[in-house]
Amino acid sequence: MRYIGPAAAAAGVFVLAGYLLWPATPAVCLLGDVRGRLAGEVPAALHEHYVDAAPIAAGFGSAAIGGWDSLGDALAVGGQLYLRTTHAASPNYFRVVRNRYFQTNHFVYVPRGAPPSATLGIERRTDLGALWEDLAARFRDGVLVEGYLWMETLHAIAIAHPAIDDGPIPRQAVRFYTHPMETAHGTWAYVVGIAARPTRPSWWRKREILQRAVRRNPDTGYDGSAHALRLREAPGAPGASPDPAMVESLGEVLPSSVATRGRLRLYPLNSVASCK
Repeated sequence: MRYIGPAAAAAGVFVLAGYLLWPATPAVCLLGDVRGRLAGEVPAALHEHYVDAAPIAAGFGSAAIGGWDSLGDALAVGGQLYLRTTHAASPNYFRVVRNRYFQTNHFVYVPRGAPPSATLGIERRTDLGALWEDLAARFRDGVLVEGYLWMETLHAIAIAHPAIDDGPIPRQAVRFYTHPMETAHGTWAYVVGIAARPTRPSWWRKREILQRAVRRNPDTGYDGSAHALRLREAPGAPGASPDPAMVESLGEVLPSSVATRGRLRLYPLNSVASCK
């Protein structure tokens, strides 16, 4: 399968890999609210709530391990939660830590056992911003993607200060993002993200839950975001979870990043639901 650019990707790839598998419509789970996350808030219902990563196949958002003062960018895969910890007093500050149990104020994930509705193969140079925009146009209610990509260029940022009761993150970016953008060339990455159109979903009932799930991007042709684990070596068997020993870094992927090959599994958000 081949990704053939912004105009033709959906028609070529999705006909081959998607529609034949379309009857499977997996559930995508939501915890918290992305608007609250950006506002630096922790919902009362989640303040003492711990999430078990064991039933999670893949997901991303914000999380804390061992206390809210570590709240930062996070990604879950294979039953483990990976966190770029923001706990300033920790010897692991701004490093990647992992644990089975975590807390969160916003997390979107695919449960274990949920089959993808489609797969997307990438075999040529692909700007990720254009790819997310293509996917957002193809899936009316949005889509969660996850899988391995070989990155020609990976640009990533990560929050460095826990956003808790400190006011909106976008208005105080210099307070929360105190470390520079990280750039890596020629590296494997495990990516989890969401792409959706900045318009109303198809059914009014979905509007509120999608507003909680998907971050608005007024300056782009799509809403959503993506996180990635940067790996020291190539992944193992296709579909296998990343080896924890191979994880080099974690951050939010910027749309200027460029992939040249890989495969993503696709989970439409037409069945997204609140989960515990």
